[in-house]
Amino acid sequence: MANETYANGWKGILSVWDEAAGAYKPLACLTSTSHSMSGNTVEKVNMCTEGKTITTLQSITETVDFEGEVIDTTAVGGQSARASLADIKALMRAEVAQKKTDDFRLSRDFDGDLYFPGQFLSISDTYSADADATFSGQLGIQGEPTEVDPHAEPGG
Repeated sequence: MANETYANGWKGILSVWDEAAGAYKPLACLTSTSHSMSGNTVEKVNMCTEGKTITTLQSITETVDFEGEVIDTTAVGGQSARASLADIKALMRAEVAQKKTDDFRLSRDFDGDLYFPGQFLSISDTYSADADATFSGQLGIQGEPTEVDPHAEPGG
């Protein structure tokens, strides 16, 4: 078809709220992000269903997967500019120790931004002799995502 507008993949930026800076801090240096929704179902079989299995959607589990390259964030202004792999690992440890979530923003080109409280579910890094070091992970969305920034100034 003609005249379609395609989303720019490089605009899929994942950021975490940095309370001290009062701003969202991008996770560096991502190569991909994906937002997934999975239905959690319950099955029922009884005489009213004539022995047939009826599957009902109970809830939705939402996750954000990400992949990136390990970079030296001091080259881009240190920890004030982007969250390094070490920062991401520290956030996961703090989420467990403090039993808390962090606030995230997932930017999606013309689809806008998705804001959500979340927790890191996994983080993995790979150092290979024949390639740049990489990492990947998954965030579990805790609560309802929104398109409204919870940290935006009222009326701004």
